[in-house]
Amino acid sequence: GNIFSRGSSMGTKLQPADGRLIVKDNLYVGNGFAAQLGDAAPAQNNARGLFLTFKNNIITEGGYSGTDPDGWGIVPDNIETGIISNNIFANRTASGSTDHWFKIDPANDPNGVSLNNLQISGNIIYNWRAPFVLTDTGTGGNFPSNVDFINNVIQEPNSSYNRLLVNTYTVSGSVISFSGNRYWRDVNDSNDTMRIGETS
Repeated sequence: GNIFSRGSSMGTKLQPADGRLIVKDNLYVGNGFAAQLGDAAPAQNNARGLFLTFKNNIITEGGYSGTDPDGWGIVPDNIETGIISNNIFANRTASGSTDHWFKIDPANDPNGVSLNNLQISGNIIYNWRAPFVLTDTGTGGNFPSNVDFINNVIQEPNSSYNRLLVNTYTVSGSVISFSGNRYWRDVNDSNDTMRIGETS
């Protein structure tokens, strides 16, 4: 494995248009944006997408650059099939409330195939103070399909951030399914822990 620490923007920026991408057994410390995985460029419109494996990595102390992005975890794009499993995301240090530990946004990659046949499983997210985000922007990009979010543990002992998950797709079943996950948030107020099908 490798150590990626305090990159000026990202820990790793890996943008092959297709083929197999394997990222495992690494330590990310203090990066504004831990890892960008995929994201085909306009000249690569015909790329068939990546076969992604992202597993057994530790991402910690997210947030170092002081500018956007600051405190982002991972953003995969242009994935034909893949697995993101057994990773630990812990102790984000950035103070912003618009960050995330994982984000799906098809408009980021209008020339790729979005995310397909992707399993997100067995990950631990602790004290990241930012949610899993699945964004339906309504413009550009291909829609994700067959994304399974299963057997993950999300624990938020700091009440400064309200939501653990934000899914703005109005019909999530055809895009992503959730099962076997455990969620815990140390706050007792009227705000929602999860938001599905709404943008605000």
